[in-house]
Amino acid sequence: AIFCAYLITPFSALGPPGDPIQVNVNTRYAVPALLIAAPPTAVVLDRSGARLQVGLATVLTLALAVSLLAGPEAPLARVVPAAIALAAVGLAWGSGRPRGAWRRSALALTAAAIAGLGGFVLSDRFLERRYTEPPTVAEALELADPGGARIAIAGNWSATTPPILAMQGPRLDNVVEFVGSFEDDALRAASSVGEFERRLERGDYDLLLVGKADLPTEPDREEEAWARAAGWKLVLEDTRFSLYFPARDRG
Repeated sequence: AIFCAYLITPFSALGPPGDPIQVNVNTRYAVPALLIAAPPTAVVLDRSGARLQVGLATVLTLALAVSLLAGPEAPLARVVPAAIALAAVGLAWGSGRPRGAWRRSALALTAAAIAGLGGFVLSDRFLERRYTEPPTVAEALELADPGGARIAIAGNWSATTPPILAMQGPRLDNVVEFVGSFEDDALRAASSVGEFERRLERGDYDLLLVGKADLPTEPDREEEAWARAAGWKLVLEDTRFSLYFPARDRG
């Protein structure tokens, strides 16, 4: 019921009417339904007959394999063999002898191994590029105060990995804020150079990162021109972001 309600909520997709974008990103709002489904699924699995247990265990093992190892960029040549191998483990567990404590122990060890392997793969893939791509993000972290910096973000980056988490630094010491305001429970960008400049000044930021991607509804935003008009100096840019320093000496 919760999942069905999610499908018709306003946040199931972004973008203008009839032209949804980032639908895959907003599937995160369906996660509460999955969390609520987990306990009853475990009860059903525990109280089912042997054949149903085999089927459910296989499906759940495959789902776990895909969720841990697939990701948005994993090649099928790596995912499919891993999923098949883990499905075989699930089948062996469901149909093997002896049952009871041994089977539960084997299942626990298998789940731990899958979680450990999947976690390692995901963390390695994430950390490999988190602080090095794009170059502007890596440079911003090099220039930021090691004890913590205040970093402003503007513009749009919908076609790339969001830079928010990376800009917080390896130990999450930095404060990262979007240059905008909340209106009707939605975070909106500044609408004029005056508002943009006031928010930058009020935030007392050390760095400004501006995304260059166009939005379908607002293809000609002028955050970079506004930043220069407010006295911010361009430090580095690539095809996706521009990095600015404030004009004043911050000591």
